Amino acid sequence: MFSIESLIRSCREALSDPSPALRVAEILEPVVASPGELSRALESAPEQGSLADRALHRSDDLTLIHAVLPSGIVSPQHDHLMWAVIAQYEGQEDNVVYRESPDGLVEVERRSVRAGEVFVLAEDAVHRIANPLDRPARAIHVYGGDLLGTTRHFWDPKSGRKEVATPERLSEVLQRMSAAAGGESA
Repeated sequence: MFSIESLIRSCREALSDPSPALRVAEILEPVVASPGELSRALESAPEQGSLADRALHRSDDLTLIHAVLPSGIVSPQHDHLMWAVIAQYEGQEDNVVYRESPDGLVEVERRSVRAGEVFVLAEDAVHRIANPLDRPARAIHVYGGDLLGTTRHFWDPKSGRKEVATPERLSEVLQRMSAAAGGESA
C-alpha cells in the first residue's frame, strides 16, 4: 500500500543512483499516473502556509514538498541550485525554463506539466511557474538538497536583476504571489 513514508524512502534510495533525478522521476511516474492513493495519503497535509509548512520531508540531501498553486498564480523567475522533479497529480503547472547568459536570462523551453506527468529540472535551471487553470494545481516537488536551507535567487520581474532570496525576501515574494492570485497561499 502506498504511503508518503514509502515514497520518501524510495526517493532517499534513489539518491545513490548515478542519475538520482531521473530515478526519482521514474518512481513518481506511476504515483501521479493513478493519483488516488497519493490524494488519500495527502488528505491531512497542509495546502496553505509556507513551503516549510508543506514540506513532507526535509534533509540536507532531499526535500519533498506538497506544492499547491492557486489558480492564476505566476512566480518570478527563480533557481533552486539543485535538481528538481515536478510530479503533477491535479491541474497543470506551466514552466518557462531559462539559462543565464552575460546579457541576462534566455528562454530555452516552455513546458506545461499536466496531471499525471513528471518534469525534471537540471541543477542550473532557472524557471518561472504559473497555474493557468481556474482551480488549484497540486503536485509533489522533489529537490536534490535542502531547498529550504539553500540561498537561492529570484529575478526581479521589472528590472530583470538577480536578487538573493533570503528567507524574508522569499516570504515577501510568496505573499505577493498569493495576493495576486486571489489570496490563497502559494
